[in-house]
Amino acid sequence: MADFPTSGRGSSPDGAGLDRLLETEALLSARLAQAETDAAALVAEARAAAAELETRYQSELEAGIGAAAARVTADGETAVARIRADAAARAAQFRSLPASRIERLAAAVAGWVLPLPGEAP
Repeated sequence: MADFPTSGRGSSPDGAGLDRLLETEALLSARLAQAETDAAALVAEARAAAAELETRYQSELEAGIGAAAARVTADGETAVARIRADAAARAAQFRSLPASRIERLAAAVAGWVLPLPGEAP
């Protein structure tokens, strides 16, 4: 059983019981007020920690997005350079073909693409 303070008012057991009840109520009210203060401080700390984490994670996310964008840009530039190099090599190869070969290729392509007179498209 808890040891509650008493004020010593009154010599009758009923008076002492009422004093103990009032003192207990005051003690519990003080404890409740302290608990509410502690709880508010904990909530404030948690909110501050959450805000700090949110800021950190947002910064990390933005850095990750920036790095991914840089990789995509670099990959795109690499692909474009590869395509340009391939096109240049093919153009050089085409320029090195003799004129007679180019004429035969042109005729073949035209035959695939353009119907001859009297042929259905």
